[in-house]
Amino acid sequence: MKNIFKSLLVPAMALAVAPFLASCETDTDDNPTLREPAGNLTLTAPAGAETTTYDLLNDTEANLTVTSTAPDYGFPALILYQLQVSLTEDFATSRTLGGVNQTYSSNNAKPEISFAKRELNDSIVSLYMAANGGEKPTLDPMKAYIRVQASVSASNTAYAYSTPVALNVIAQWVETTPSLFYIVGAMNGWGTTTDHLLYPTSTTVYSYTTQWTGDGNLKFWLDTQVGNWDACYGTQTDGDNSDSGSLVNSGAGAIVVPEKEAYYTFTADIDNMTYTWTKLDNQKQVRYSSLTLTGDFLNWGEGGAGALKETAPNNWYAQITIPSDGQIKFRSGDKWWGGPYDIGKTNYGVADGGDNMKIPAGTYDVFFNDITSQYVFVTVE
Repeated sequence: MKNIFKSLLVPAMALAVAPFLASCETDTDDNPTLREPAGNLTLTAPAGAETTTYDLLNDTEANLTVTSTAPDYGFPALILYQLQVSLTEDFATSRTLGGVNQTYSSNNAKPEISFAKRELNDSIVSLYMAANGGEKPTLDPMKAYIRVQASVSASNTAYAYSTPVALNVIAQWVETTPSLFYIVGAMNGWGTTTDHLLYPTSTTVYSYTTQWTGDGNLKFWLDTQVGNWDACYGTQTDGDNSDSGSLVNSGAGAIVVPEKEAYYTFTADIDNMTYTWTKLDNQKQVRYSSLTLTGDFLNWGEGGAGALKETAPNNWYAQITIPSDGQIKFRSGDKWWGGPYDIGKTNYGVADGGDNMKIPAGTYDVFFNDITSQYVFVTVE
């Protein structure tokens, strides 16, 4: 696995979040001030972690659970807990697990956070390869660090972090290709086009980040089911605009963004059949006038045979032929996206590095998001 997208997700709970305006002149029950919580949270490791080496892909138990303390924001709120992993204790470089988004009332003093060993494995592999020039980890035990990130649900601000916990792990790179899921909805006029692809963050979790203009709604379907409305993935209740919910793929209704015209990340967990929406903290994203997949085949120029089309805000697509094995990057003027990746080995990832990417000759459907730097190359047979 190349990379795990650092997306923030917001699961639902039947609790109302108190308003939180940092610019309030007074701090009352009706108008609370969202304050920075003091100090670190305390994180309790899984039982027996000190003497255990977790073989993340082969252990019998699929999940691990940690216990955190709760941040104090100065008023009752719904708190979103997520999990980050790093190979260094200072978390200079880290990944946020896309499948970990648990919410508890701030009254819960010891919230439990569960996470899948498989997703932890993929995140560690991604971090290792990025730090080691694309080299895959060996099967030798290594040390990884985890911590909890907490915030008021849907605020995307005032993050609190737990003290890190060290885990001894065996992480393994596996050559797998995730399934392809295509969006159908307002962004493509509810047509059967295949130029809006959910970006995989693992083989089970997928996401799409954009400004959800117009009706802000969607369903999605597996590539082998495009055009089959009975097989669409969606929500039980048509038009549901909740922060999160359950997915169905029979008689599904349209999923609607909680706030239209805003930038959100939509994330689908196919294993657990759930979805979540996360509002981006930065609602003024850069909009590029053009974007190119460039490289040896284009003499590192722009436009021409490497030009991509913006199919939704900040999302780009084109079918591009690479005539011979070579190196590539994404480019818009002086802005470049790359990394120590080989498209011939893994067809998706996050181009957040400066290295050139390797690619075999062939024709590809190319998808790129200039906010998240996520990319997918689908081989055209």
